[in-house]
Amino acid sequence: MKCCLVTPYPPERCGIAIYSSKLASNLTLFLEVTVIGNESRRTDSKLEGRVKIVRSWRRNSPMYIHDIVRDVAREAPHVIHVQHEYLAYGARKYSVLFPVLLLILRLLGRPIVLTMHSVVRRDRLSDDFFFVHQTGRRFSAIKRSIMTIFTRLIVGVSNAVIVHSEEMKNVLTRDYDLEDGKVFIIPHGTEVHKVQERGNESRRQAGLSAKEILLFFGFIIPGKGLEVLLRSFLRVSTKIPHMVLVIAGGYHPRLRKEFPRYIGTVERLIDRLGLSRKVIFENRFLSTDRLERYVSAADMVTFPYVDDSVVGVSGALATCAGRGKAVIATRIPRFSSEINNGYDGILVEPNDEHALTSAIMWLAEDENLRRRIGENLREKARRRSWTKTSSLTYELYVKVIREATSSPVPSSKQRRRSKGKAVDIL
Repeated sequence: MKCCLVTPYPPERCGIAIYSSKLASNLTLFLEVTVIGNESRRTDSKLEGRVKIVRSWRRNSPMYIHDIVRDVAREAPHVIHVQHEYLAYGARKYSVLFPVLLLILRLLGRPIVLTMHSVVRRDRLSDDFFFVHQTGRRFSAIKRSIMTIFTRLIVGVSNAVIVHSEEMKNVLTRDYDLEDGKVFIIPHGTEVHKVQERGNESRRQAGLSAKEILLFFGFIIPGKGLEVLLRSFLRVSTKIPHMVLVIAGGYHPRLRKEFPRYIGTVERLIDRLGLSRKVIFENRFLSTDRLERYVSAADMVTFPYVDDSVVGVSGALATCAGRGKAVIATRIPRFSSEINNGYDGILVEPNDEHALTSAIMWLAEDENLRRRIGENLREKARRRSWTKTSSLTYELYVKVIREATSSPVPSSKQRRRSKGKAVDIL
């Protein structure tokens, strides 16, 4: 049995690419996987482990539909699995063509599984939403209709849709009146790492052995609340002078075209607040090893997001869970659907500087609480391994193929590992 996974793929620098690389690797336990990925410096096909990588399409090109369909047809898979995120395939004028891609792929006669990594609440499709997302306030009613039609169309064309949380499913079925039985919840996979006591080696490598570390990491875009975090940290630093804030990540590449005036906002605010000696701003895309060192070294991690219009789950939160880190996040669907406040994380209201300050102070002063919250979050991660996620994904493939064809398809229980190699009974 064979799957084509259509997706951005490393070395592409985005969460979907990282997600897809881990999913593809683990799916090879169950079936043959070919990734139809975006072009990198190398455009030839190659194997990475058991995963075949076909460098097929380019972002921000109207030809991405043709290129993907061509290469999927050549591979002749049993099932096509497409990853979706707004702007994943290019700027708006290209991303709006995404339903056309699915419609043409349907003509190949293979079932389509669509993973939606985020969904937008219809009640948030307001003038302000479109202004914040750089499309202007004009013609909001038309834009709202386009977003609604777009979402209904891509779900309608697909045989099955994967989302990562109950809240995401609720948005699709409640806000967009979509069929409940077509939407399946498969949690975001997590890698669980051995806990190191305060990540002492990582702290030494970062030159922060004597410091208490508050960490934010990920791409910087409007809506992630960096401004709120910096103003809160100014208050914290007067009470805990040995604490440092590490901002590990740079501005998202798409901002250079879509919102260039936002670039430099963080540095200017750091200077204006007089925090240059208290904040380490790694303004660049970090390698996996370097990022993991920061996560390991951190005493706590915060995600002060303020935009609650887009519902999804956080790959960054999954990273923290895998390392048993105490997390402070805002009470928006991306985090409130995953965190049980006070048990495996701390939730504060978005845009509430005082509440964020209090939460940071609370965790900073109570090491036992930090350890307990981190371990509870890590326990949740153990139930969401990438092997489990890929197994559930494979079972969904089996379901949609059975429904689309009369051919017998093996379940994962009929497949076994033999001497370290996958045995395919097809």
